[in-house]
Amino acid sequence: VTPSAPAPDTAAQDAMIPPVDAKRDHIKGNLSADVAVIEYSDLECPFCKRVHPTLTQLIADDTSVQWVYRHFPLGPHKNAQKAAEATECAASIGGPQKFWEMIDVIYLKGPDNLKLGALAEEIGVSTPKMEDCLSTGTFTDHVKEDMAGAASAGVNGTPSNFVIHIPSGRIQRVSGAQPLSAFRTAIEAVRSGNMPAPAAAAPTAAKAAPSSKARPTLYTVPIRVENWAFTPSTIRVKKGDTVTLRFVGTTGSHGVSIPGLAIDVAVEENQKVEVPLPTDRTGTFPFSCNVACGSGHSDMTGTIIVE
Repeated sequence: VTPSAPAPDTAAQDAMIPPVDAKRDHIKGNLSADVAVIEYSDLECPFCKRVHPTLTQLIADDTSVQWVYRHFPLGPHKNAQKAAEATECAASIGGPQKFWEMIDVIYLKGPDNLKLGALAEEIGVSTPKMEDCLSTGTFTDHVKEDMAGAASAGVNGTPSNFVIHIPSGRIQRVSGAQPLSAFRTAIEAVRSGNMPAPAAAAPTAAKAAPSSKARPTLYTVPIRVENWAFTPSTIRVKKGDTVTLRFVGTTGSHGVSIPGLAIDVAVEENQKVEVPLPTDRTGTFPFSCNVACGSGHSDMTGTIIVE
């Protein structure tokens, strides 16, 4: 669920944050900045809307900071997934700046799935092209890939913000719609290295992927279970890591079967079920819903990849 009045989480959790990728990510501010603020956001989340002008002001004030926006549409928000796709469509049709303009107009007018085409017209993006992009699901997988990365980082609510010193990989997490001062404090901390434990030891970076020795060895991967999907549906972990899968029942009664890993559990609505993930061998392990009733259950599939 969306946090109501979150406090800063100044110590980063064990997290595998995908490194900043200038070819894939949407980055605002200085592309050569030494600090990145990675925001995982939901366009139907009121707290994401609240923090948006804060981060806009942050990069306007500090030209040595870059803002990286990634998608994490929450299950209960029925317009959030398509709104996220609409921002990607806008960028593909009209150029990178249209991504940010689409976010602005969605926050201003509301993320109504039926009005996204009209909103696109307001920022100079063709309504027919936007509607075609959305109807064909051109960026559905792109958004889901962002969500998979968020799950690896331990994200389970929005907005979730990670402040990363790119040269050193030092990181602090600032959860929720925090004031400008909270981000400035985190930026100063990661730059100086004067950080509260255990953040100084958080093994992640927004640069080239770290070696396996630098990655965390203990973490939890949350997986949302709803009608009719697992989110994320692709989970990548490292051999030898200690991993817990946390299945979060959002809607309906489901089950999870991973035959290759001898996992078979039931997940009810509003229930959290945690199971250890065996990582003693590499391989690709498909999983699916093990509930026979209902046509939608057959579409609930996913993959565990142990590398």
